[in-house]
Amino acid sequence: MMIYNRWCSTLLTLSLSFSGPCHAERDPFRPPQDIECLNAPPVAPAWQLRGVVGNPGDYRAWLVSPQGVGRLWAKGQRPDERWQLSQLEAFSITLVHWHGCAASLKMMLKGNIYAKEKDYIHAGADSVISPATAIRQPNSVVSGIR
Repeated sequence: MMIYNRWCSTLLTLSLSFSGPCHAERDPFRPPQDIECLNAPPVAPAWQLRGVVGNPGDYRAWLVSPQGVGRLWAKGQRPDERWQLSQLEAFSITLVHWHGCAASLKMMLKGNIYAKEKDYIHAGADSVISPATAIRQPNSVVSGIR
């Protein structure tokens, strides 16, 4: 009986010593992160990819918000509280959800300037112009230009 107790205590000690620290570090009173993901609604980013500039390994994405404000973003930056730029390529970007709740999202540029997303492009607050006219106006933004 003594040998059996010693063997059980040794086995218990070894199993506890080789178990990972992940169980010890988790707070049992805090809900797991999976619950946060269940409460988060699936929302795609509202901005548009208007271009990618730079060299291989150092690309920047030109993203335009729904308000018409554009900005260059680098890999790893977060344009809003939900999405982060994870990969930038010459003609596309990949976004991942910040909390890992949603699947990654890939945004691609169009093939050429004549590829149509909409019939008209908003150039300013009050004016609406056609894509052919937008090419000749220096301050207008045309989607799909490489």
